[in-house]
Amino acid sequence: MECREKRSSNYSFGEKVMNVIFFIRSKIMIPSARLIRFPIVIRGKKWIDFGEKITTGRNCRIEVIGNHDDKCLIFGKNVNMGDNVSIRCTDNITIGDNVLMGSKVLIIDNVWVGEGAVIQKGVKVGAGSIKKSIRTRKKAG
Repeated sequence: MECREKRSSNYSFGEKVMNVIFFIRSKIMIPSARLIRFPIVIRGKKWIDFGEKITTGRNCRIEVIGNHDDKCLIFGKNVNMGDNVSIRCTDNITIGDNVLMGSKVLIIDNVWVGEGAVIQKGVKVGAGSIKKSIRTRKKAG
């Protein structure tokens, strides 16, 4: 016998109404998006490929600086950005499929984040940094 719990929403009535408004605005602004929550800042839109079904939290910033020959900020399918996520680039950035970006991460100018890096909530990566792994908790030991 299979038991399935009824899935319920954690959203209040007001939040549901706002999400409907956000959904309509999303489809006007970026037709391929799942849901864009406002406010959001998008600069250099013609250089951004939003992929399929991107979802953003509130207060996100997506920005491409300068002029380019082609799209240079590329999102894969089903990318989900939490609240307050900021992505700014002057060169190529590709974000893969099914990526979840947490809230309250700040990466400043001229930073290289290497393969396999872990950047956790609440971290600020200073200008000119080179990082392999960045964590908010101290290692035991």
